[in-house]
Amino acid sequence: MSLRELLAYLKAELKVEIPLRWSDWRPGDQPVFACNFGKAQRLHSWQPTINVQNGVRQLIHWVRDNAELFASLK
Repeated sequence: MSLRELLAYLKAELKVEIPLRWSDWRPGDQPVFACNFGKAQRLHSWQPTINVQNGVRQLIHWVRDNAELFASLK
């Protein structure tokens, strides 16, 4: 899932506007990030049991259910 896909998904799931701003690259920014769980699968016989969308949805619900953990971050 790309960052743009994630933002579009969050916008739809949360029913909120997510304003976007673009600026120049910063030192250390990665132009591309890709993740492959093949090594974990080979070494530990592990594979994901839920897809990305369900994982993000579960995270949203967990954050909502644990909002008090984030109260000090405001």
